[in-house]
Amino acid sequence: MKAKTKKTFLIIFVAIIVIIVVGLFILHRTDPMLYPKDTAFNITDTSAITKIFIADKMGNSVVLSRTEKGWLANDTLKANNKMINEFMRTMYYITLKSPVPIAQRDNVLKRMSSFGTKVEIYARVPWARIGSLWILPKERKIRTFYVGDNPQDKIGTFFLMEGAKEPYIMYIPGMMGFLQNFFSPKLEDWRDHTFMNMYYPQIHKIEVTYYDKPENSFTLIKENNENIHLLNYNNEEIPNVDLPKVRSYMSGFVNVRFAEMLSYLDEPKKDSILQQKPYCNIRLTGVENEIQEMTFYKIYYPDGMEDSFGRIIYEDHDILHGYNKEFGLVTCQYYVVGSFFQPISYFIIE
Repeated sequence: MKAKTKKTFLIIFVAIIVIIVVGLFILHRTDPMLYPKDTAFNITDTSAITKIFIADKMGNSVVLSRTEKGWLANDTLKANNKMINEFMRTMYYITLKSPVPIAQRDNVLKRMSSFGTKVEIYARVPWARIGSLWILPKERKIRTFYVGDNPQDKIGTFFLMEGAKEPYIMYIPGMMGFLQNFFSPKLEDWRDHTFMNMYYPQIHKIEVTYYDKPENSFTLIKENNENIHLLNYNNEEIPNVDLPKVRSYMSGFVNVRFAEMLSYLDEPKKDSILQQKPYCNIRLTGVENEIQEMTFYKIYYPDGMEDSFGRIIYEDHDILHGYNKEFGLVTCQYYVVGSFFQPISYFIIE
């Protein structure tokens, strides 16, 4: 009798284990995060995303990783938070607009196989979940899909889930335009654009050199808040310094960003820009001897160009070129860097 009871208990125990395992497997296979439908490109919990891989057929690729210090591009470079936020917003709001019309289907698939961009998204998720209970959580790949070009009306973009046979037109409700730009495989599009970032207490010296008018050049050396030296281009110290103006100027070099990296230009075009006479060089030296520097080049139009007001201009008053070793050739906007271009006389009390 006891043996029969033990056998019955064992059978019940094994049956319970089997039911639990089968139940967990069903939960695993039906988890929409791990096994999305062919149209379920959106991710409602973007905070769980830990890594993004994007690659195209031209050899461009980038890996974006979430770390304790923020997002990194290709493991070492600080990522552009604006681009990361736009990506997360896109993945949260992306919505099915319509299937691709049957007449266009084969052509869309052919173009995607030749020119599509592959996207892999990883997140920390459980193998299965029971309510709020996570079972075996770890980083897992939760989406793999391909991004194509755009329909004729330019609203939305063609998407194809890996393993699916049908492409779909996806869009963001209320947004006019396409989504390709949010899935760029180019590293330069994901790099942080900050080229100068020093707070006032971190700065020891600022050197500003004007190449056309060297007499306007100056150097500011800060020993402490009350002891700041102003030197002219001959390294002669200038008296009667307007300290409030100096402090305000030295406080402006926080999170200074360029507009665009020009890595797509061919070498002859880059060389033609860099062979021009520079307009200005700004060099920051921190209290721990760290250096941040940028050389600026004005953009000229020898034959003139009509601006938005119909006036003929010979010099661009909105953007200029910049160059440093870290980022190469970039564009900068005057409204971001224009306040740095002060002559030495700006700091002298008359």
